[in-house]
Amino acid sequence: MSEQDLLLIEQYYRNALSEAESLAFEQRMADDEAFRAEALSHKKALLAIELYGKEQMKKKLRERPLVKADRLYRVWPWMLGICTLILLMLFWRIESQKQLEKPTEPVTPSTSPTTPIPSGTAKPLPQQADNDNIKQTTNTQKLFATAYHPFQEGGTGNNVRSNGQNPDPDKMTGLNQLKQLALEQKHAECLEAYEKLPAGTQQKEMALFFKANSLLALGRTDEAAGLFEGVASSQQSAYASHAQWYAALCALKTGDLPKAKKWLQELGSNNNASAAQRTKAKNLLRQLR
Repeated sequence: MSEQDLLLIEQYYRNALSEAESLAFEQRMADDEAFRAEALSHKKALLAIELYGKEQMKKKLRERPLVKADRLYRVWPWMLGICTLILLMLFWRIESQKQLEKPTEPVTPSTSPTTPIPSGTAKPLPQQADNDNIKQTTNTQKLFATAYHPFQEGGTGNNVRSNGQNPDPDKMTGLNQLKQLALEQKHAECLEAYEKLPAGTQQKEMALFFKANSLLALGRTDEAAGLFEGVASSQQSAYASHAQWYAALCALKTGDLPKAKKWLQELGSNNNASAAQRTKAKNLLRQLR
């Protein structure tokens, strides 16, 4: 093999030939068997040299790394310190930004005790409002104490009258016994008698009215109010007008003036009530105004 052929083979495997020269080289390998064998042998030699060079480089790198481990041990504390400093600076910047973006609350100027308050806009002080409420409650309690009397059949303004005879307890029905106990002011016994009535009798308006009468006398105002209001709403009941009066008194005792006025107005215009009942309701309503 001539020196010129060896140079040509080396240039081919190093991609140093032109396209025309590479085609001519490959055609010669196809036609000349001896030349093809020499070229393949030369290729193997080049590959062996290349592999040897790589192995030598790996060996050198293993024996002598680019960065020594002891240098890393000396460098990492500095790197950690720099990272910590950067994080602290970021945290300080974020907190500063939050403080700048936080809205400031407007300062409300305080009003001194001597500062006059414009007329028409003044509101009662809490203590004054409490005093007004106490005063109003006291007035309603006084009105209730003056107006309230347990129901007595045939009394002033009562249009449900008895025959004036004392009934025989042994001949009385459960409902009549309940009524008699209420009229005799035996209110605890009246409530016990109500519980003994049959379920159907308990729902009668007469039984409910006298039960409510005893409840109110015993100070159980809320329970009595519900029963009085139920009887007052029934226009067919003989006790409806009386129930209106006592429903108003219950509302007056609990301080519910709007409800008390409502029942008094209804009683004052109730044509089924007696003249005395209507007058009594109008007089009390006038005092509430």
